[in-house]
Parts: sequence; structure tokens; C-alpha cells
Amino acid sequence: MTDFAVSAEFPPLIVIALGTIAVVAVSVIALLLLEIVYLAVLAIYIARSGRPGVMLREAMAVLVAVAAGANATPLVAQAGGGRVRTLEPQFTRLFVSDTMDVTSPVLSPDGRWIVFGTYEAQKGNLWLVSAAGGEPTPLTTGSYNDGNPVFFASGDRIAFLSDRPSTPGNPGAYVMVVPFDTRRGRAAAIPRQVSLETVIGYTLDVSPDGEWIAYSVRDDTVRKVMAVPSAGGTARTLATLDGSVYGVQNLVWSGDGRFVYFSVRHRGAEWSNVMRARLAGGTADSLGATGPMTVRAIFPDRDLMLLQNPRTQGDIPSYAIATLAGESVARFETARYTLLGLDQLAPDGRSLVAARSNLVAPVRVVPVAGGPVRQLTEAREYDWAVGWSADGSHVYVSTRSDGQAEILRLPVTGGSATNGGEFVYLELHGDRLELRSTPPEGPSRLIRVFPASYVRTGFSLHGSRIAYPERRGDSTAIFVASGADGPARHVVTVAGNASWCVWSNDGRRLACDHYPPGQGSRHDVLVIGIGADGSLTEPPRTLESGAQWGWQIQWLPDDRALTVFGMTGVANETHVFLVSLRDAEPPVCITRDDPSIRWGYSLSPDGRYVAYAAEVHRGSSIWRVDLGDVLTRSGNPR
Repeated sequence: MTDFAVSAEFPPLIVIALGTIAVVAVSVIALLLLEIVYLAVLAIYIARSGRPGVMLREAMAVLVAVAAGANATPLVAQAGGGRVRTLEPQFTRLFVSDTMDVTSPVLSPDGRWIVFGTYEAQKGNLWLVSAAGGEPTPLTTGSYNDGNPVFFASGDRIAFLSDRPSTPGNPGAYVMVVPFDTRRGRAAAIPRQVSLETVIGYTLDVSPDGEWIAYSVRDDTVRKVMAVPSAGGTARTLATLDGSVYGVQNLVWSGDGRFVYFSVRHRGAEWSNVMRARLAGGTADSLGATGPMTVRAIFPDRDLMLLQNPRTQGDIPSYAIATLAGESVARFETARYTLLGLDQLAPDGRSLVAARSNLVAPVRVVPVAGGPVRQLTEAREYDWAVGWSADGSHVYVSTRSDGQAEILRLPVTGGSATNGGEFVYLELHGDRLELRSTPPEGPSRLIRVFPASYVRTGFSLHGSRIAYPERRGDSTAIFVASGADGPARHVVTVAGNASWCVWSNDGRRLACDHYPPGQGSRHDVLVIGIGADGSLTEPPRTLESGAQWGWQIQWLPDDRALTVFGMTGVANETHVFLVSLRDAEPPVCITRDDPSIRWGYSLSPDGRYVAYAAEVHRGSSIWRVDLGDVLTRSGNPR
């Protein structure tokens, strides 16, 4: 089972494609950012809308898995050993736009209205359109991030997440409620803040009686499931989850309002767990694991859940309907880039809502020292820069051609593309997690073996040496090992969360993504000096990165500076920053002259250019997906 992939021209870059956490528009969002995604509470649309660049990286992971002889991902167990139904969903288009990027669409309880989020540079609001057709109108306005709408059962109020209550320098997402005029289809008053805590996990749900709103928060190192009175008031803790839980998703109330069901992911685990918390409080019940499948929705009163295969071949999503005990009932596929909405059934009780986006992203390059932006690929697919040739003259780009994923080798000055690249990936074999390298043709080679339970927070290779961090409570230990079986040496332990450490070119330093202890801490770069024997030669120090939430550190060839990618804390604004090792020198924003949205980059080996995918929005559409009678069964809620 291949867990993540890969980089052209090993070892300059490892591109990670992990299991996804939330999907509604174009693609599966991978846990590329691990804890960073959960820290980035403003990035509501990253989690809910999905960014297709990550889907392409997952397609690459599948491609490499096949080349390396990885085992196919199994589905959950068949119900009673019987035959699993194959469904042919019926699709009905409810809305289409040539300009808007739709996220998390939901139907009103009476089926008359569709409310959805939008995704734009610097902001996102809620919009409304009649299910019978017509022009959309804004439900909320302003330079905010509003998303994840959920109707009250009465239809006259809508709960959603927003950064409206945030203060400068202290961004966060909070539960809001806006009254809704069901007859005229518009907001009946201004939105009102309901929760005081910053929401983590991009999921919420309203109780059937409309009295409570469930959501999740992070308190120091633990996650909690909370419920707040919908009219405002003191929130109560429904469940406190152990420190191994890093994600809470798919919150949904039982029909009687006594329980909240949800799914969690555990550090080091290859699966999700479905759990249940009581409104009255107490210990949450674990209802079972889902295997390698990712939970997309839970239907507790039908004893069913919607699962997605995170390692689907290509970009056609594959789903399963299973009981809460994990027995598969049915399976189906949707059209390319068509990903199902998350928590809610349509009012007919047999349909789900889907969004399809026409978002594309050509690859562009910009000089690190400043200069004009050059576009290398056409705006046809969601391309992704995955690496460079050793001399920096060519960029490796993942794309699609005739429906197939491929990697192209493009000259940085423009011109014809060729194929090529070598890849690094993780492969799970029983209790062994193997880090391997493979060329496009020929056998792979083993780099290092880890236990299957190892929490993957980043590897970095320099010759035969591998550096990796391990979380230890509120601190992080950094280790260096040599060869596939050499002993690991503990170098240093630092306070806070350090991850994705990267060797300097001369192998004398490590630079790591770092967040100091405390909720809401800002990203910085942790730099550590390491000797050839793995000893500490320079004490740890931190450098300002320029990002509120940062990732993807890469060293310049002279090791005097490095580049960092990250979010600035202003809505969905992302940039590449140049960070000098000189303490008094502030970071420089390299991509400040390109207003496009991007979610990653790649630095050329000569340090002259950065390449990135620049998003181009070409509209999206909303669909009703009728699954027949499979969701109408009467279950036995657990």
C-alpha cells in the first residue's frame, strides 16, 4: 500500500499526498499540511472545497504505487459475506455558473433553495439560488471567509462558520447564525456570533430541535466536541478526545437529538474511527474503524455511512455505502472531479448534493531575485510543479493528457515537454513502513524502514543520512540515522511542533517547519546545526518566515537563505517567501506581484526560479445525486 509520493530528480523535493480530510468541489484534499491545515482556521475553503492540485498528487501516488508493485487498497467488509450492490447514480444539475467556484452546497428543508459558499481571492461569502433556477444572490457580504452552511430543520435559520469575529493578529473561525426568509429567499437579519471558541475541523451540525449546534475545538493538545445553544450561551463539552486524535469531521446529530456522531483520524493510523458523543456528556463511544476508506458522511438513523476510497485510480471518485459496523452495502463512482457534499441528505432522503468545479491551474515560474512571471503550461488542467532537473533548466510538472496522469519535463524558458523523473514514496508492508526510491523504469530501492505506527511528520535525505522528527507531547525530538538499518541518534528536543525538516545542501544544517507552544502561534523556521556523526553543532534557533501558517521549506544552493510557502492570515492569500539566515534580515515575499491563488511551489536547484500552479477559475456547478433506495433503509442506530 503506497502511502505518499514523490519527487522528480530525487532528492531535491518530496511531494506528499496523504489521506484526505474533506471534499466538496474539484478534488480530494490531502493532509499535505498535517497539523497546519487544522491550525489554518481561516482556510475553511481549503478543507471544504478541495484543491485539485492535491488530487493530482494523489493520482501520482497511485501511479507510483502501481510501478512499485503496491497492493490495491481493499474496501470495507461485505455485508454478511453477501454481494455488494453496484449503483448507477442519477445526476440532475441544479445550478451552473461560468464564474463562481462553488463550495459546500446544501438544500433547504423545503427543497426550494440552495445555499453554497464561494471561493475567491481574499474572501468567500454565502450565496443563494432557487432550486428551480435563476440568478444567485449573496446571502452574506463583506471581506470575510464564510462557509459550511447548515440549515436548521425549521428552514428559517442557517448556521455557518466565519472569521467575522476575528481580531487582527488573532484569526479564527467561529459558529455564526443568520435568520433566513424562507418565502423571499434572503437573509432576514445580520449574522450573529454564537460560539466563543475557535472552531477546528471545518464541520458543524444543528440539532433536530434547533436548540444546539455541535462543533469541534482544540484545547492545548486535545480535541473536544462541543455544543452551544443556538441562541447563544454557555457551550458544553460533549467529549474530550485523547491526544492521538488530530482531526474531527462529519459531525451529525441523531434524529432524537441525544447523540452527536462524528469521525476522527488518529496519528499513526491508516483509518478513521466513527464515534458517538452524548448531549448529556461523558465518554464518547467508539463504533468501529473504517479500514483504509475515508468517511464522507454519517447517517446514524439509517445505520449507514458514506465512504470514499482515498486511493482511487485516476481522478474518478469511488465511494461505498456501509453500515456503521463497517459492512459494505453498495458502491458507486461519480463523474471526473464530481465530489459529493458532506453531511446532509437532500430533503427527499435518497439523494446527496455534489459540486463540480472547472478550476484549472497552469504552471508559472518567477525569478527568486525578482522579475516577470512566465507561464509554462496552458490553462487546460490542474497542473502541479513537482520538481526540477539537476541543473535547474527544466521543471517537472504533473498533469493529465487524454484522461491519464503523467509527468512532463518542461524547459524553464518555454518549449516542448518530455517525460521523466524519479520518485520517493512510502509503502506499507504489514508492520513495516518502507521509504523507497524508484525511477520511471526499473526496480525500487529501500532507503529506510520505520514501524507502521510511526507518525509521519516528514523525512529528509542527504546521502545515506535521513533526518526525521517525532512528536513527544508539547515538544518534538529530532533524529538522524544512516542507511536502511543504522541506529537513530537523538539530536535535540525542541518545544512546540517541528515537522518536515530539510537538509541544507552541504548537510550541515536542518531547517524545519515550527510552531511554538500555544494555540494560535505563528509559523517560523527552526534551524539546527548537525555534524557528520549526528551530533548537535549549532543550538536551535528560529527565523521569521513571513507566513502565519507555513510549509515546504527549500534551501538555496549557497545555504545562506531558504524559501518557504505559506498563508499570510489574510483569507486565502498564499505566497512564497525568501528567508535569510541572517537574524536581522526580514523575509521577502517573492510572489507579491502575482495575485493568483496557489497552494505550493518548487524551487529550482540553482536557486534562480520558483515554479507554482496558478489557479484559474472557470466556474462550477451543483448536482443532485440520486442513489436510489440504498439510503432509505431503516437502520438500527448504534
